[in-house]
Amino acid sequence: MTAVHNQNSSETITKIEKNHYTERIKKNFDRAAEFYDREASVQYQAGTALCALLHSGYSPSGIIDLGCGTGRITIQLSEKFPGIRCDGIDISEKMISIAKKNKRTSPSTCPGFFTGDLMQWVSGNIQGTNPAMYDLVFSNFTLQWIENLPLFLRQIREKSRSPVTLVFSIALKETFSELSDAVKSIIPEYKPAITQAELSGIADFVDAAGFSIITSSEHRIHTPFHSVYDVLRHVQRTGVGSPQNSGTFTPALLRRLETEWGRGKKGITYHWGAFVCRAK
Repeated sequence: MTAVHNQNSSETITKIEKNHYTERIKKNFDRAAEFYDREASVQYQAGTALCALLHSGYSPSGIIDLGCGTGRITIQLSEKFPGIRCDGIDISEKMISIAKKNKRTSPSTCPGFFTGDLMQWVSGNIQGTNPAMYDLVFSNFTLQWIENLPLFLRQIREKSRSPVTLVFSIALKETFSELSDAVKSIIPEYKPAITQAELSGIADFVDAAGFSIITSSEHRIHTPFHSVYDVLRHVQRTGVGSPQNSGTFTPALLRRLETEWGRGKKGITYHWGAFVCRAK
């Protein structure tokens, strides 16, 4: 990466950190792609429920699915609104490769899957797709990865086709809390990969970005697992990645983690909010 000239060192470090963060997300989801359709049952349940919030009388002129993954929910959207342009974009090339295969096995006429970072997309820097093409912006279990969510939401409102409808689900603070608490007990400096947000905090961001919330809801699902090893495998295979670098988890540390995790109700919690919003 080339450092920006005539900028102070803190700005250069921030740029490096952001690029590292983006590359880490891409690497995690590339690694998870081959397992994702088998492992991500909660994500698909949330996405299907999110699609159902769009009533049959609603008729968008263009739909984009941000963070579309393997494209299964994008295809659902295309089938719900036949004849409407319905595209998906994801940071992971391997996810998009699987999405294109899923498209070929579907009767849907969904025309396009694109690879790219969502901040690049909202800035109009992805060839073949840009916010002005769509008046329905959809996203399922993705926006928790956006570093500056208030800015991103504001740019969606300003740059999408007016009047834009925003429909999304987002992971909230109790997601994987059982695993996070166990890791924190043995590694106090640990910071969770997923943004720790409350439903009310996300609602504030949405309002500040210039959207009216039509409906919002909060959901939790507890998924049981036999061991913390199974949890870590599941977390990696859904793209979240390991709570620490793999080198950190020595056999002794894993045994301690198993003990701490086993003190609670064995499993992990998915906690998310669902929103349907329209530009003010």
